[in-house]
Amino acid sequence: MFASSLFQSSGPYHALVGEGRRPDLDILRGIAILGIFFLNAPYFIDFANGYVPPLPLSEGDAILTRLSDIALEGRFRGLFLVLFALGLVIQWQRCYEHEAPIPKLQRRLLVLLGFGFAHSLFIWAGDILIGYAIAGLLALPMLANPRNKLTLQGIAFLVFGSAMLLVLAALSNEPQVQFTDSHYQAYLAQFDGNFWRTRGANAGNSALMLLALMLAILWQQLGMVLLVVAAWRSGWLVRPWPLVHTLALISALLGCAYLSSRQWHDVSAFNDVLALVANSFSGFCTALIAVHLLYLWSFADNVLTRALASVGKMSLSCYLSQSLFMVVLIHFFGSEMATEFQLQDYLLLSAFVSAVSLIICPLYLRAFKQGPAEWLWRHWYRDKNKKINTN
Repeated sequence: MFASSLFQSSGPYHALVGEGRRPDLDILRGIAILGIFFLNAPYFIDFANGYVPPLPLSEGDAILTRLSDIALEGRFRGLFLVLFALGLVIQWQRCYEHEAPIPKLQRRLLVLLGFGFAHSLFIWAGDILIGYAIAGLLALPMLANPRNKLTLQGIAFLVFGSAMLLVLAALSNEPQVQFTDSHYQAYLAQFDGNFWRTRGANAGNSALMLLALMLAILWQQLGMVLLVVAAWRSGWLVRPWPLVHTLALISALLGCAYLSSRQWHDVSAFNDVLALVANSFSGFCTALIAVHLLYLWSFADNVLTRALASVGKMSLSCYLSQSLFMVVLIHFFGSEMATEFQLQDYLLLSAFVSAVSLIICPLYLRAFKQGPAEWLWRHWYRDKNKKINTN
């Protein structure tokens, strides 16, 4: 044994850290991946501004915008991040008896980081894999810290990252782009879906996104990862919550909803970022509640939940294939989408992609044990692991 376990593995945690996968977590992961696509889809044409609606807003756009701001923004990314953190501690738990956990997990995360860089540079500048991989690498040496210290470190990183986002927004504070703005119309007029032009623009946006990640977003994510680990180690995720904890989470959700709604009445870049920070907190709290409830009630076993679990098992493949699908779609129909699509059209598009994923993933897993991206990840990791062991 290389190290004693840092994490609880008895009681409700025991099934989670076993050799097999827990279907309930895969179902949550599948929900997160499909939801992330709906929120990302409007940003593939214009990464800087996303969907810029013509004014006045149509009734459908107004409803979907309010619904997205209050109930969806940040929720799916928060859920995926919490599941990533749980996966990190579960992998540690599984390997500590056989080898030193940190070197093994570092190799896994470095391969994931490679996926993220390739995805961000060539396909989708809004990649989340880079941030998760770096946050995981930074978190590994801190996992052995006492639980209280982990909690304080998590809060400190979360506050620092959020504050940095607000500072950057206050320094720029550019007005929100309107559909009738001359520079936005000029962008639409010159947009022709040229592959190399769009890839060049994506690479530029990737560099800006990486800068924002290193200055602020990464530290938010690192803070959340450490807080999830602290919650795991304390058993808080599975114990019945005191009333004060439940009320605190509900108050946090209501406060975040209020801060997010400020952008409706005072349109500015600062309020946009304030909403982003609020939705990050709200998504994190919602994800903790979802995981906690998972230990009280399990998902029913039916065709839909089994399909969602299949999507969750192939989450990396689904995430990358969604981006590839949008790149191909925009190459052929980008001009029409830029000028004619409304949010309800993106909703229909995401519903179509979700339906296809829910059909294809279970069929694929009948023939193969894992998705193509998951196979590459493990293949490259294992090859690297063999080379290290033979040196």
